[in-house]
Amino acid sequence: MCVLNLSLNVMNHYHFQPHTHTHTHNHQQVKFNNLSTAR
Repeated sequence: MCVLNLSLNVMNHYHFQPHTHTHTHNHQQVKFNNLSTAR
């Protein structure tokens, strides 16, 4: 699932470049939260 999100994120980066900055930040934050809860 994470890999799918990553590829979608890359596709979004190429198609909607202005929008990506906030989207990538949110994705990294969620990823960090998942790592924190995984422990």
